[in-house]
Amino acid sequence: MSDLEAQPPSVRPVRKLVFVLVLLVLAVGLALLVFHGIQTRVRAEATLVRETESSAALSVGVIRPKRARPKTSWSFPATSRRSPTRPSMRAPTAT
Repeated sequence: MSDLEAQPPSVRPVRKLVFVLVLLVLAVGLALLVFHGIQTRVRAEATLVRETESSAALSVGVIRPKRARPKTSWSFPATSRRSPTRPSMRAPTAT
């Protein structure tokens, strides 16, 4: 005879109940472990955000530059005409 046939009928449902309870306890333990891991990461992220905001540089106002009218007129030698009252800067040449 095998062991299953030799055991009384009341032992088999108890063993099945113990197996189901062990699986249930393992499932609850795994769920708690996952929940704890998620909560730890959420708390760490909140701490990081808080510390980042507290150590961030202060905000400043930015002013964009605008073009102003030129106040000085620049004259370059290649583009200007020589004034008749002002002598030339060139050396005299033989003609």
